Amino acid sequence: MLSRLVWAPEEPATDRPNLNKRQPKSGVCERRYLLYVEDDKSTFLLLKRAFEVVGESFEVSRACDGDEAIEYLRQSGRFENAPRPWGIILDLRLPKKGGLEVLTDIQGCESMYDIPIIVFTSFPSSEERKKAFALGASGYVAKPCSIDGFVAAAEMIQTLIG
Repeated sequence: MLSRLVWAPEEPATDRPNLNKRQPKSGVCERRYLLYVEDDKSTFLLLKRAFEVVGESFEVSRACDGDEAIEYLRQSGRFENAPRPWGIILDLRLPKKGGLEVLTDIQGCESMYDIPIIVFTSFPSSEERKKAFALGASGYVAKPCSIDGFVAAAEMIQTLIG
């Protein structure tokens, strides 16, 4: 049952913007871009395909580790022309810099504060979930084990990101 795989903060942080009513900031194109931070290429491709199946027209880019994610978000290095993402899908277990560290870096950057971040992890734990929400995650979704599960997860992520 998917509801056991998806969590939202029990009490949204009052200092965060209402992401359901947000308008694109300057520099955001009409196309909606997602940054998926995932070290496993097959998992990236499965979720990307699941978005296509549910009819979502997100353009999904990939960062392979936490350092690359921060480089993408700061539009530096090879990502200097990267579009500002509409949302971020973040694995927690990443090489170089872990997902919780990425959340910490994002939290400290005012220009990224209104980007919803969905944690998408194979190893959901209540402790990591609490830390992720404390660091500003908008949702927490357990990675499924089936193709149908990925489609359901894509639908839920689509709902959480808006």
